[in-house]
Amino acid sequence: GTRCEAWDTLRRDCAAAWPGCTPGWWCCRTWCYVDSACPGSRPDPLVPGLYYSYDACSEDPTALSTCNFKSEANCTSRDT
Repeated sequence: GTRCEAWDTLRRDCAAAWPGCTPGWWCCRTWCYVDSACPGSRPDPLVPGLYYSYDACSEDPTALSTCNFKSEANCTSRDT
């Protein structure tokens, strides 16, 4: 990817994008697409052949503090 963003809430509704998951602050975490060899890379369950990483990005304190989701929750599809 070219930049880190909170992609799960930036351009879509996190709950609608990840049915079967409980929305939480993970929706507001920043991530980017990376090479599969990048430490912390995970296969993207929505786009086969692409890998993403939370570890490659610094967290955005403003995005997390203004996140609509206040609980940790989890999403096994998103490895959170």
